[in-house]
Amino acid sequence: MDGQTTEFVLPTANATPGGLVPGPDGALWFTEPSANQIGRITLDGAITEYPIATPGSFTVRLAPGPDGAVWFSEIRRNNIGRITPGGDIREFPVPGMAPAGIAAGTDGGVWFTGFASNEIGRIGADGTVQRFAVPTPNSVPYHIAAGPDGALWFTEQEANKIGRLEPPPVAFTPPLSSAPSLEPLPTLTGSPEPFAALPNGLAVDRVGQRRPRVGRGRRRRERVRDRPE
Repeated sequence: MDGQTTEFVLPTANATPGGLVPGPDGALWFTEPSANQIGRITLDGAITEYPIATPGSFTVRLAPGPDGAVWFSEIRRNNIGRITPGGDIREFPVPGMAPAGIAAGTDGGVWFTGFASNEIGRIGADGTVQRFAVPTPNSVPYHIAAGPDGALWFTEQEANKIGRLEPPPVAFTPPLSSAPSLEPLPTLTGSPEPFAALPNGLAVDRVGQRRPRVGRGRRRRERVRDRPE
């Protein structure tokens, strides 16, 4: 590594590349929201673009799945998409959710946030969708990440909270009308800065701590307190 930067021009002009993740095939996959496409780039810079069938999907975020495919959220068209390394795309409807953040869980499913519906969703490899309500109304769940504890952690932008959802047993499939339960929300230490503390990004570091990113480009690190027994 010598600090040299190389740039690769996308074939489609003004594609607005968004999310970027490593794929199971050794390449990197990314979204092109303005072009309504999913892109793939190899380590030597060869780029392939794949159109999304649903127009105006505004796909921004994507994640490698446990099944060898890459999954993505279509926030404006209420779909979860799946693309194979060969470029085959399938879309699964999640009505009214406006899916945003997306991540693979440790339970073999793919989890995502329902930006509009105030829910956390799970989709299996067969397309079966489960939906879990967030207790705080209008919390605007956005980013989501699988934690080292096997739970799903997510940001609640309007509620100024970080949430935790423990996956139910794999064999359990709750009906959509049921009232699912979430784990108690952890408490963050520190005083939020005015207008700068909207949770906006979530990742797990090398020692297993959750690191929320807070708004307007400024980054704060806060240790999550242990939840009460």
